[in-house]
Amino acid sequence: MNNKILVVIYSPLVDKEFDVFIPINKKVGTIKNIISQSINFLDLGSEHIIINKEDNKIVDDNVYVVNSGIKNGARLILI
Repeated sequence: MNNKILVVIYSPLVDKEFDVFIPINKKVGTIKNIISQSINFLDLGSEHIIINKEDNKIVDDNVYVVNSGIKNGARLILI
């Protein structure tokens, strides 16, 4: 599985963590939308952002995961 990495997504809206394998060849915005839709507790009409918990920086939606600085085992926050 060289084309996927395992990350932990925390959603404060539902106060839960999810272990998710994400492909490195997709844009962060695409991954964000898929994860938001998968967590059916979230309001699908809202805009969400992903924050890297390690450095507290917002991850750009238009960057591919492989170039985003997200590494295997990263802890991300979906707001």
